[in-house]
Amino acid sequence: MRRLTRIMGRKPRGGAVLELTPADFWRPSAGREASAADLKRIASEVEAVGDYVMRLKKEIARLQLNQTLTKSIPNCRNDLTGAQSATEEATHTIMSASEAVLGSTQTDFDAYRVEVEAALLEIVQACAFQDLTGQRLARALEAIAQIEKRLHRFAKNVRISDAADLFDRAAIVQEARQETLLVEGPQDFGKAIQQGDIDKLFS
Repeated sequence: MRRLTRIMGRKPRGGAVLELTPADFWRPSAGREASAADLKRIASEVEAVGDYVMRLKKEIARLQLNQTLTKSIPNCRNDLTGAQSATEEATHTIMSASEAVLGSTQTDFDAYRVEVEAALLEIVQACAFQDLTGQRLARALEAIAQIEKRLHRFAKNVRISDAADLFDRAAIVQEARQETLLVEGPQDFGKAIQQGDIDKLFS
């Protein structure tokens, strides 16, 4: 640090400290002054660091974090919540109408037909939820795709990689939960075991 200060001809501002390793600079012999090559190499390294910092600031700005945190993510969450609520409401309506028909005690055919027609009308109206739900999900998927695109561009341009030595308890618990859900819950389309294959195992 003292050698760098002497070479640059000024002291660090604001008490700044620059950490150097033996590989960064060699210790000169007593009385040796910096050569033009030393100054050129230092200037080149400082310029490279400055360019990286400027590129990093530019890429951070391109992430549009404020817009993402205040608009994209909240809107995405609202769309997903709305799609979930609409699906639950429609499912409840369809199940109730179906149970009403199955549990009907009508003995008169005409009265039973009126009851079935009313139930079917409720089911048809409830199925209209799919249109609004599809629109909400499409907006949510578009927002997620935009965020993914920005993060991918940022990681590529600043040349960052994942840290392998970080212990994230929440991430580990979430990953374990997802693995459990894949085993016990619904499987992805195209990856699920077919019912016919299961029947063959027990036949």
